[in-house]
Amino acid sequence: MKREILIILLLILVLPSISAEILLSQPENVYNLRDNMDIQIILRPNVEINDFLLSQLICNNITFDIYRNYFNLGSGEERTVDINFLIDNSLGLGEQENCYIRASFGEDVAESRTFDITREISVGLSVVKRVWNPGEIMAISGTATKMNGEGASGIADIIIEPAGVSLSALVSNGIFNASLILPEAHSGEQNLSVRVYEKNSRNEVTNEGRSDRIIEIRQTLKNVKITLDSNSIAPGSEVVYNVELIDQAGSQMEGEVAVTIFRPNGLAYSQEIRNSGEQANLKVEQNFSAGYWKIEAVFGEISETKLFYVEERKDLMFSMINRTLLITNVGNVPFEGPIEILIGSENEIIHVSLGIGESKKYRLSAPEGSYQIVAKEGDNEVNFGAVSLTGKAVDVGEVSDGLGDIIGNNLAVWMLIVLLVGAVLLMFVYRRGISDALSLVKRKGEGGEGVISNGGKFEAGVILLNAPTKMDEASMKSIERAISAAKSNGAGINFDGEHRIMLFTPLLTKKKENAEITLRTAKEIEEILKDHNRRHFNQIKYGIGVNIGEIIAESRDGRVRFVSVGNAISLAKKISNQAKEEVLVSDTFHKKVLGVGKFEKKANYWRVSGVADRTKHQGFIKDFVEKQKEKKN
Repeated sequence: MKREILIILLLILVLPSISAEILLSQPENVYNLRDNMDIQIILRPNVEINDFLLSQLICNNITFDIYRNYFNLGSGEERTVDINFLIDNSLGLGEQENCYIRASFGEDVAESRTFDITREISVGLSVVKRVWNPGEIMAISGTATKMNGEGASGIADIIIEPAGVSLSALVSNGIFNASLILPEAHSGEQNLSVRVYEKNSRNEVTNEGRSDRIIEIRQTLKNVKITLDSNSIAPGSEVVYNVELIDQAGSQMEGEVAVTIFRPNGLAYSQEIRNSGEQANLKVEQNFSAGYWKIEAVFGEISETKLFYVEERKDLMFSMINRTLLITNVGNVPFEGPIEILIGSENEIIHVSLGIGESKKYRLSAPEGSYQIVAKEGDNEVNFGAVSLTGKAVDVGEVSDGLGDIIGNNLAVWMLIVLLVGAVLLMFVYRRGISDALSLVKRKGEGGEGVISNGGKFEAGVILLNAPTKMDEASMKSIERAISAAKSNGAGINFDGEHRIMLFTPLLTKKKENAEITLRTAKEIEEILKDHNRRHFNQIKYGIGVNIGEIIAESRDGRVRFVSVGNAISLAKKISNQAKEEVLVSDTFHKKVLGVGKFEKKANYWRVSGVADRTKHQGFIKDFVEKQKEKKN
């Protein structure tokens, strides 16, 4: 009996808890905003229930009521409820995880499995390459898939930064395509960004996603830029310059630039390779020619030039050697003007004309004694202190290098020289006889060597090329080319220190007149050396002197021996010493070739500026001669 009572009590307690059965359909694993959620609820009570069916969305302890309705169901009666719910911005939901649906009816509750709510769109981006040319058309395609697996439909905003290019494209069923023109004025790495988004009817963004890709706009050289820290430079200071390769965006490019610095006369001073953006310093020496110097930078077919001005610097250097005053122009412009020389209490004024780097000597004389010597030019004053002088009167006389300059006014030395020369002549007469002594010409030094016993007198053109003997290999090859050019024109070659002697005599050229071939060869040598200086960093400092005069020469054993009569060679040598990267000719030679060359007067000589081209008239002359022969026949 007790057992039956216990069973009845248990049934009374259990029956209310199982009075109804709630069945829930299960949601998807993930939902995007603006997705519809379809939930089906089946109510099947075991006893009569009159109550509200409440359905709720619960995310992170935040509860939203999505359905509420009153039902009166009898025992065993079944009711199916379909709930369609739009997940929208109005709920204020962002990214939510572990959400679920709860349904309650009477005292019974049922819960769904968990699911996520997201706003994310997965964006796929495709371009055909990474590096593009400026101005090229870029095609862009992509996909946009929501996390629920459906294709997005909305807008794709495309931006390229820092170029600042942007456009929008439609996204339909998860696909978008667009094209744009890359800017001409930008270069380097760019960020290609695509943002895809959907909006609701209230113009609110519901779902969105983005994708980024690095692309590069290829640099294109637009110009070469040269910058100087100063446009006017004083001798003795430095000019700082910078050469840059500039692309289409105005940005610096990497690369090597050929930089050449030209003197005011157009000759190259230096050549070097510089990295773009590398700072360089040029030391402006005291003797740099005044005027506009030019910096030229070349990269491929693009070049740029920049001028800077080297200021004039007039400066003389005074020095005293024994009783000789040496005046040297150490400035960078020719000097011409008066110089004041004080000899004791006497004041002498001399007019001096000096080229750049040129020196002149002046012998000081006064009655024998010690005198205070001062040389002055403007603010430049040098006091040499007490100097012993001799002479009849106070005087300043210009002297030239040579034996007379070494011996000076020493009468005893001159008498000794005369006695020695006389003794040598007497010995010749005694040993060989007067006739043999007069017929023998022996000369060592200028031009030939050895003894000339049966020579004839000829007029010869003389070229003296003055250039260093110690140079780099390229410079030596250019000098050899110049000498070879003279040889091919029939010249005889000899050497005297830094002077290369080129002789054009009928014995060698087989021509009676050799002035024109001498001039043309001198000009050809100048062009060879100028071409070298344009092409090479190491410059050849040269001078070319030309003269014409008589020589005594003979051909013996396959060699031509010669002796200069007068100053044919010595004057050419002197002219070559004064020539500065140019061809200078003597007055005598100038008169011989007036109709052949173009000349400019320079001090005591003539500078060759051009040689007439007669080849264009040769055909006419030949035809004329042939016609004259036909008439005679």
